[in-house]
Amino acid sequence: GGFYRCSAYPEIEDGAVKRIVQVVDDVTERRRVDGDLRLQTEYLAVLHETALGLIARRDLPSLLLTIVERAAALLGAPHGFLYLLEPGAGAMVLQVGLGAYAAHRGRQLCRGLGLAGRVWQTGRSLVVAGAGDDPAREEPGGAPRRSRVAVPLLAEGQVAGVLGLAAEAETDSFHFDEIALLSRFAELASIAVDNARLYEAVQRELAERRLAEESLRRSEGRYRTLFESAGDAILIYDLNGRLLAANLLACDRLGYELEELLQMAPADLEAPPYAGWFQERMEELRLHGHHFFETVHLRSNGTPIPTELSSRLIEYEGGLAVLAIARDVTERRQMEQRLLHTERLAAMGQLAAALAHEINNPLQSIGSSIELVLDYPLGNAERQEYLEAVRQEVRRLMDVTGRVLDFARPPRAERQPVSAADVVRYALALADKQLEQSHIDIHLDLPEGLPLIHASHGELAQVYLNLIINAIEAMPRGGQLCIAARTAGNAVDVEFADTGAGLSPAAQETLFQPFHTTKEYGTGLGLAVSYNIVQQLGGSIAAANALNGGAVFTVSLPLAPGQEVH
Repeated sequence: GGFYRCSAYPEIEDGAVKRIVQVVDDVTERRRVDGDLRLQTEYLAVLHETALGLIARRDLPSLLLTIVERAAALLGAPHGFLYLLEPGAGAMVLQVGLGAYAAHRGRQLCRGLGLAGRVWQTGRSLVVAGAGDDPAREEPGGAPRRSRVAVPLLAEGQVAGVLGLAAEAETDSFHFDEIALLSRFAELASIAVDNARLYEAVQRELAERRLAEESLRRSEGRYRTLFESAGDAILIYDLNGRLLAANLLACDRLGYELEELLQMAPADLEAPPYAGWFQERMEELRLHGHHFFETVHLRSNGTPIPTELSSRLIEYEGGLAVLAIARDVTERRQMEQRLLHTERLAAMGQLAAALAHEINNPLQSIGSSIELVLDYPLGNAERQEYLEAVRQEVRRLMDVTGRVLDFARPPRAERQPVSAADVVRYALALADKQLEQSHIDIHLDLPEGLPLIHASHGELAQVYLNLIINAIEAMPRGGQLCIAARTAGNAVDVEFADTGAGLSPAAQETLFQPFHTTKEYGTGLGLAVSYNIVQQLGGSIAAANALNGGAVFTVSLPLAPGQEVH
């Protein structure tokens, strides 16, 4: 069976109806694609809600329990477990058990034994229909002997844990879509576990630091040992700002001999404008007895060092002095940026929004083509041309959904020699109706004989179309869009210059970052997706303001192998 769309029209000769022509289109595949898209949207909504619940948790035991509970709820399974690899150990430990696995918390699992052990060994998701289908079975006593599924939790490409579920009835089984959903959930869970472990490590580090500072205050007898063996730079100076002592780490980090350092004032070690705040911080110290702040120290060669400085008043050689513990936080700042980037990419809400944003343009093109076919008397050739465009856009929709669901991964599209000029014309054809309705004039400068570039036609069309749509939105009262292509070394540059309001300095700083948008209803993901595509194709994308007003976006992509600049 299938779905069909029928249409009929009369053929008239000499003022009379001679025959009725009926056209039947098979739309079964289109209905199937629509159903797949709806199912994917439902899955994304569920994963979005789940991701928000996981990312917000920092307590590891609570997070692990939540992971198993939410996984079980996603697939409607009453039994579940989660193993984690103990650092430095050769076995995984059952951290959480639900249902039949609840009584076996703390059980160790060896690599390659049982369903979870084989997932650990292979690094792949595994499904077992029943107890008889698992010859390597080594499960806790009382574990359910029915359909089970287990997926790996990865950390830096290595299996760090195993998440598993078991069905309720012997006749139940896990379907392919459920396994795929659980695998995506496991990716989010892996990120959440890494974040929680990192958070615990930071907390332990802070606790150790507080303990060290407390020890300094309590025991003057241990002072000298701690002073020279501390993992942070230590400076002691009087209330007039004269350095009295510094440990060897401070000398090494700042690049001075001890004698040189003791001839300097604390403010001499800081970069502007921090050096100018020294007296203000001294007043804070006199008032409260301690002060914690961030500054930037300068090495003797001028290299900046982001530093956390914890200062307090102490008794030193019969008078009041300031003990300053300076910690180099360069790596921590980098780690925090990576963590923030990971959390933003891990949020399935971002991907769901990106999916809606990215399929809007091809849907508009499909709608325009269908309107032309249905509402206008077209010849067979024209009708076939628009229907073929619809087919291509449907295929591109399927490609887009697959790519946006995994935004951070390299695109899977096949790269080949592509004409940038042809892709520009293709993208303009897709946006033709919007350009006309928005009163946008197009000026093209696409020289003949441009070398071919190494790219994916579909992905490049997505980038160009997104820039065209952005230009339309930047000119709500109409304007001109100039698109020019030229060779630049071993690349082809394509410029999109509009006559809109241009880019503010703040917008230029965050232009290609996810979630940053200047539009009232924008997702802030369109340019981020385009940036990611261009980067994966080995090119670059840049934005600037034109001298005569408006914004200019330049996409540069490398030439295809064997192409030469003419």
